[in-house]
Amino acid sequence: MASRHYRIIAVVDPLPSGEELVRRTVAVLRGYNPRDVLWVTLCDDMGMGFESCHVPFLTPVEWLQRTEADLSSRLQELLGRLGITQPEFRLLSGPPNQTLAAVSEEWGSDLILSKETDAGKITGHNGMEWLQPPVPLACAVQTVAVPSPWQRGMQTLLHRWNSRLRPLFFPGRV
Repeated sequence: MASRHYRIIAVVDPLPSGEELVRRTVAVLRGYNPRDVLWVTLCDDMGMGFESCHVPFLTPVEWLQRTEADLSSRLQELLGRLGITQPEFRLLSGPPNQTLAAVSEEWGSDLILSKETDAGKITGHNGMEWLQPPVPLACAVQTVAVPSPWQRGMQTLLHRWNSRLRPLFFPGRV
């Protein structure tokens, strides 16, 4: 029986804080036998306005081009360390639900992988449905759990306590 090859959109943050998310996404991707992976970064629309005393240094289009070049190089470096070469990358600006729905339909994806905390933004079910109804996605969304630095610190602390206290309470079992 031939295994199915998926077209997957991976929503990642190539900044240093998002490195764990990229690692976990790569691990999940290996289980799917992907044919194509589109790496996507969601960017808040930073429309340049005119300040009271000066003209903006960059137009919105120039700002997006520079941001895309910077984030693309960071993502390539990060994925290169994980053994993935020549990733396809897009920087999306605008409402996450609408832009991802359009890209998913255009690209013909089977699955969207995202961080657990971004699932509401992507599906559009974030408590603001009455203001802007969500656009239905043409594919499934799977979340990747990434513990926060605080959660990792607590796990380490509890593990140390457990390893030191266990011999005191259970001397026969180690």
